[in-house]
Amino acid sequence: MDNQQTFLTSSQQQNQPELTQAQASTTIKSKHSKAKLIITLLVVLLFVVVVFVVYFWQHKKVTDANAYLTSLQAQNKSLASQLQTLKSDSSQNTTTKKLQSSSSTSILASGWPGYSSSVKFILYPQTTPPVINECAEQLEVGQDGNAGPLLCSNGELNILAWDYFTTTHDSVLALGPKTTASQLMAAMCSDLSNGTIPIEVTEARLVSLYNGWSFGKTVYSEFGYNSC
Repeated sequence: MDNQQTFLTSSQQQNQPELTQAQASTTIKSKHSKAKLIITLLVVLLFVVVVFVVYFWQHKKVTDANAYLTSLQAQNKSLASQLQTLKSDSSQNTTTKKLQSSSSTSILASGWPGYSSSVKFILYPQTTPPVINECAEQLEVGQDGNAGPLLCSNGELNILAWDYFTTTHDSVLALGPKTTASQLMAAMCSDLSNGTIPIEVTEARLVSLYNGWSFGKTVYSEFGYNSC
């Protein structure tokens, strides 16, 4: 009996280390599994953070680009509006200048033939009043397109003649009081491509009367195709 107990005790002692080793192995495996799980979670978390950062960065770039594009569009609209305003102002100025001539024609023509006025209207495309009084007398237009009279019977400037020639040519009639003989010749040559020598001479006479030039007669009396 004693021998049997001794044998059992000895057998238990032999199995105990084996159980301890198994438990240790299980514990190590459990720790390894937990470590792997933690590492996996950390990797997933890091991946999520990286994805979020990249998304946020790209979203910010797109937002900034949209804001810049909106700013450019606003600037373009502003520039287009300013350009339209400038064009409108320019058109209104041109219309106003033409209306000066049209309105003065209507006023003076209301009493013709032989109507005259001491009021000196600025006739388009001039920028200063004439040195001569204005009047309105019925105009006669020839087959060649030339017209007259330039002066009314009382010796004043026939505004109907002036208006007639501004419908086709502006270069000569736009010359101001301080024009030189060479400038008058150059303007006549410029308009000659769309006119004739008699018409250019008539326009030169007309603007000479308007501005009171002393050299005008010398220039237009010698004007011809060889002058240009």
